[in-house]
Amino acid sequence: MDLVLGTFLISVIIFIRPQKEKVNYMSFDSTLPIRGIMAIVVVLHHLSEMIDGGRLFPLMRHAGYLIVAVFFFLSGYGLMCSYNKKGEEYIKTFLKKRLLYLVVINILVNVFYAIYFLIIGKFKFGLNIAAHSWYLWILIMLYAFFWLSFMLFGRRSKSIAIFSVFVLQIILTVFLVVAGFDEIWYISNFAFVAGIIMQNHKKMIDAFLKSYYAVFAFVSLVLFAAFSFLPFIIGFYDACRTVSTVAFCLIVYSFLYLVRITGKFWSFIGGISLEIYLLHEFVYMVLHPFVTNDVLWTLLTLAITVLLSYFVSGINRKIKEMLNRI
Repeated sequence: MDLVLGTFLISVIIFIRPQKEKVNYMSFDSTLPIRGIMAIVVVLHHLSEMIDGGRLFPLMRHAGYLIVAVFFFLSGYGLMCSYNKKGEEYIKTFLKKRLLYLVVINILVNVFYAIYFLIIGKFKFGLNIAAHSWYLWILIMLYAFFWLSFMLFGRRSKSIAIFSVFVLQIILTVFLVVAGFDEIWYISNFAFVAGIIMQNHKKMIDAFLKSYYAVFAFVSLVLFAAFSFLPFIIGFYDACRTVSTVAFCLIVYSFLYLVRITGKFWSFIGGISLEIYLLHEFVYMVLHPFVTNDVLWTLLTLAITVLLSYFVSGINRKIKEMLNRI
């Protein structure tokens, strides 16, 4: 399994080049390969929870909440970027063009998994029938917070609107904790508002990075390391990990300022990253009874998930086009 992990790392490293576009280092095209890389890491993370092979591969068990935080961060960053470009017009069409699509996809993926679990006799009714669809539930709520906050306060002050998103996230987190939801539902979420803030202050941050990049990168690394290990000393496990997720996103941010991922491969994977995230559980569950070798199980899961995700992404594009015509 270490060989699988090493091959994956090499497939990333060979596409790394110095970042020359200091203005567009956080553009959609620049961040798309990162989405693809993170999607594959999510697959490896979930497989590592069921596979003991290797010395380094089991470390992937600790990567899940950090990778999801990057997805939240990029989502918040992207929404704020679109708002800054389009203004109030973006908010007027937000429910139909952005939020409705996520709701429909969430319904469809849970129905799909419900049918599968009914067929194999393991169906259990719940909010999260598709095991990893909690991410979509949270993303839908965060998108709704963004829309509501900027609809109410965007014209008056973007800062007030962003603060409103932050407050609503706190309320959601308190509810999830009190209601007894698993920690995965809330420890990565504040990366979303961090992405919004970073994009809204990009010019100031760019100026700082130009002069003090090493300071930014070093502080991000220290914060991540400190809040990753503090729970073992002082407790406050969930709070510390929440801070560590934001620090990890700042590390990724500083990485993108320094280097870029070239080529079409990781951009292609990034373009189907949501489908990979939602479908890989189905693939590895179907394969597991028939494939006993862990390496083969992993490789087949990755290959079939990518192929299936590419096919489903075409369907999802049609769904988005249909919803936009409503």
